[in-house]
Amino acid sequence: MVIEVRLTLGKGVTPGNLGEKPAFRELKPEAWWSGSVSVKNLSKDDFIKKLEALSNELKFNFSGWIVTKEYDSFDYFFTRYPRKKYGPIADVREFSNVIERLAKEANGDFDIEDNSDSPRFRIVLGLRELYEESNKLHTIEEVRHELGDDFNLTKAEICAIRPQGKYTEPAVVITGDLSKIKKVYLLAEKFKQARFTVEDLYHDAAYTVETIHCKDPDKE
Repeated sequence: MVIEVRLTLGKGVTPGNLGEKPAFRELKPEAWWSGSVSVKNLSKDDFIKKLEALSNELKFNFSGWIVTKEYDSFDYFFTRYPRKKYGPIADVREFSNVIERLAKEANGDFDIEDNSDSPRFRIVLGLRELYEESNKLHTIEEVRHELGDDFNLTKAEICAIRPQGKYTEPAVVITGDLSKIKKVYLLAEKFKQARFTVEDLYHDAAYTVETIHCKDPDKE
């Protein structure tokens, strides 16, 4: 069923000309937080095991993504995921404490991201249609073809670790000007994504967006 909703896109964006009958539901924004840990001399599998152990010990939800760098090193980014399906969202101060602990466990360096001084957004878009392993997997080249040159794209892997389990998926990190965010909304719908998270890096806010493909809408 299509959810009829308000569409409050980024500052300066209007809902006109969004395509043929798309429907997007934007959930209540939450305070934004984002940090990363740079990992060297540790395999991804071993790092994920440390994430799982820490998640279970602290009863903490890691919602993030991995970006591979040269010489088998990588960065793990995680944010204050605004979706409430997995329980209450931890306080911002708790995230700052957890990232220090994670960096220590992984023998890596950590960084807490500052907000942007210009109207920028970030969306980590999964590339698999509707989560199923057997479904079509899109590529970063397809994303670039659809969006053009107005966005920065980074190849990534979603890595969400919670006491209930883990979820991984090939993804692309999309950053750009808030005035152009409607193009990513439409791309998410076209690539059959059920939901995605908008990080408004200018207004220190993050919110979940559900598309017409979402079959299990969240309660606010």
